[in-house]
Amino acid sequence: MAGDFSTRIDQHFASLTDPRRGKLTYPLINIVTIALCATIAGADDFVAIADWARQKRDGLGQFLDLSSGIPSHDRFNAIFRALKPEPFERCLVSWITELHKVGIKNKRLVAAWNIDYLRQVLFGV
Repeated sequence: MAGDFSTRIDQHFASLTDPRRGKLTYPLINIVTIALCATIAGADDFVAIADWARQKRDGLGQFLDLSSGIPSHDRFNAIFRALKPEPFERCLVSWITELHKVGIKNKRLVAAWNIDYLRQVLFGV
């Protein structure tokens, strides 16, 4: 329907290809969602992302399947190193654009997301 917006992270990152093969312990959407939320909350490296996730596990568990637990900082690092930055950035820009639209629609201020900062934290570039 025209005018409907979705800020669901899983919808904007659905096209992101998981570079891992075989049995996966942690769904990619969990990794992405936790990393985005933690980074927005101020985490500036993978240790801080994993620490934040452990502290917020109860809240995260309300919308993510955490039956395998919280990934370690090494797991976050390995997965983001394997992801291609360009497709991730396309998904990120899509999500941030939608957040902005919802903010305008609801006449609320939406924080200015710094894509360069997120790229630096998650990809080290």
